[in-house]
Amino acid sequence: TRVPTAPNFQVIYSQYAGYFEDDWKILPNLMLNLGMRYEYFSPTRDAHNVLSNFQPSNNTMIVEGQPGVGSYLYGKDLNNFGPRIGLAYQPMHNNKTVVHAAYGAFYNSPAIGNGANLSMAIQVPFRLGQTLFSSAAQPLQIDTNPFPVGANTPNGSASKPYTGITPTGMSQNFRTMYVNEWAADVQQQLTPTI
Repeated sequence: TRVPTAPNFQVIYSQYAGYFEDDWKILPNLMLNLGMRYEYFSPTRDAHNVLSNFQPSNNTMIVEGQPGVGSYLYGKDLNNFGPRIGLAYQPMHNNKTVVHAAYGAFYNSPAIGNGANLSMAIQVPFRLGQTLFSSAAQPLQIDTNPFPVGANTPNGSASKPYTGITPTGMSQNFRTMYVNEWAADVQQQLTPTI
């Protein structure tokens, strides 16, 4: 068994981010912190166009860089706005008791070395496991033909389809991963030193 043409996966993507944040003292005992962060992660692509993406809608593989496909196998997610809200409230109008609350949306860059991006580089048509058989009547000549391609070697066409594979695909509308976080606490001074 061999896995020929293992690609040299060299992922490329861009990341841009910016934010603003400010504190407002709404009341003598209420501080509000508001902010907004924007993050953009371009879709991943490969320096040598060795990514492919399974399209379940028509049961096909699309290959990066091929006519009609372009450099990206899934769309850009341009709405990665992450609000930040925080407050500090002193209900007793002193520093002994403070209530804190916060919320934020946080975005994450694509998983490059594992997950779907790696799988898109190590699947058909770039990598296809093959099992080769040898017999006394038909010996396998690995010294003169170490990687034989037979008449029935799958190539993805209708007459020679890939079989026994589990392709990886990402939705054309893939969204950047994100998490919403909330926090709340009450801070109480017990003694002047604690």
